[in-house]
Amino acid sequence: MALPLTSCNEVEVTIPYTEDHTVNIYFKVTRYGFPKPDLIIQLDNMHTIKLYLNEHTLPLPGIYLFKNNTIVNTKHILLTPNTWYNLIINYTKGRLHIHLKVLNKTYLAVNVTYTSSLFTQGLAFNGKYWFITRTTTIYKLTKNMSKVIKYNAKPILENLRKEEYFHLGDLDYYNNTLIIPIERKGFKSPTIIALYNPNTLKLTKYSYTPQSHMPWIAIDCKGYIYTSEFTHVKTIYVYHIKQIGTGNFIKPIRTIKLKELLERVQGGVIINDNTLALTTDDGNHIYIININNGEIEAKIWTPGFHEIEGIEAIQTDNKTHLYILYNTHESNNLIYQYTLIDKNQTLQLFNITCKPYHKVKVIYNQETIQLLNTTPITHTSPIHTPTVRHIEILLIAITITAIALLLTLLVKLKGSTLRQH
Repeated sequence: MALPLTSCNEVEVTIPYTEDHTVNIYFKVTRYGFPKPDLIIQLDNMHTIKLYLNEHTLPLPGIYLFKNNTIVNTKHILLTPNTWYNLIINYTKGRLHIHLKVLNKTYLAVNVTYTSSLFTQGLAFNGKYWFITRTTTIYKLTKNMSKVIKYNAKPILENLRKEEYFHLGDLDYYNNTLIIPIERKGFKSPTIIALYNPNTLKLTKYSYTPQSHMPWIAIDCKGYIYTSEFTHVKTIYVYHIKQIGTGNFIKPIRTIKLKELLERVQGGVIINDNTLALTTDDGNHIYIININNGEIEAKIWTPGFHEIEGIEAIQTDNKTHLYILYNTHESNNLIYQYTLIDKNQTLQLFNITCKPYHKVKVIYNQETIQLLNTTPITHTSPIHTPTVRHIEILLIAITITAIALLLTLLVKLKGSTLRQH
C-alpha cells in the first residue's frame, strides 16, 4: 500500500477497520541524535511512541510511550546506526503490543543506566559484586550497583606514590583477586600490574613493566594478562599472573600483533578463549579482536559525545553482555549494556490496554532516520470472523458430511436386517 507523504518528514495512514491489526514501520538509523525525539509515532487514541537516539545524559536514549503527553513506560535502549529495524505495533482485543525487530545482526545497547560520577575508569564483576575504579579509588558495589559496600581511597602504596604512581585503570577479576594497572605521572615507564584483595581492597603484590601507558588489563581463564599502550596501539602485550611478585620487574612473555592500528585504547576484556574486546576513545568504538591472529572481527560504533572508559563481559543465557562505562564529566556517568542481537530477533517493548485508533502519523528526523522507500507503514489483514460466504461454505460441508454419515448408517442397518432373516 503506497502512502502519500504529507510533508518531507511525515507519513500518515488511516486504519480502515476497527478489528485487530498490525502496523509495521521499517526504518534505518543512520547516526546518533541530539536531546530530541528522532522518530515519533502518534496514534489518535492519545498514545504516542517516541524514539530518542540521544548521546547525552538527558533524556536517556530509548523508546518512550506517552499518553496525553505523560510518560507511561520506557525502554532505555540505544539503537545502533547502519542497522535496519521494524517497529511492530499490534492491536489485539483491546491491547496494544509494541515490539522491535532487529533486521540485521548487530550489537545493540539493550539497556542504558545512570551511575555515579565517582566511577570514572574501569569495572569488573565476579558474579556477586561489582568493582569499579576511579583514578585514585577502588569501589566495591552490590550486584545491582545500587550501594557501595566498601571502598579504598588510598589503594596505591605510599612508596609508590612517592615514585609518582597515581592513576588506576580498567581492572579485571580472577580467582579471588583484582588485577589493576597503575600509571605514573607524565605517563612514563615503568607501569605497574598490581594485585588486590577483593575483600579488603588492599594491594597484595605488584610488578613493574616496561610499558609507558597501561590504561587497561584483561585476564583469561588460564591467568594470562593482556594489556597495551594508550596510543598508536599495534601490539597487545601478554603477561601471566604468576609473574607478579613484590616489586620485581617483569617483561611480556609474548605479544599479539594487530592487523589494524588502534588509538586511545581505554578498556579491555576477554570474552572467550579466543576473543578480546577493546574500547577506544577515538570517536568511541568497541573492537572485537581475535587474539590468535590479531584480526578485527567486529567494530561497534558507540556514542561519541562522552568519554568511553572500561568494559566488562558477562555471560548469561548463552549471550555475552558487554558493560561499557562512560565518563560524562557531568553529575551522572553512564553504563551501556551491549548485547549481540541475531538477525530478525524481536525485542518486546510495551504491552498495555488501550482504546482502538484509526490514524497513525509517523514524524521522523531525516538526518538520523531513513524510512524504507518512504512508504514505511503497511497493515496486515485483520483477524477475521467468518464472513457470510465462509459460513455458507462451512454449512455446505457440514451438510454433505451429515448426508454421507446417514447413508453409511442406513447401509449398515439394512445389512444387519438381512442377516437376521
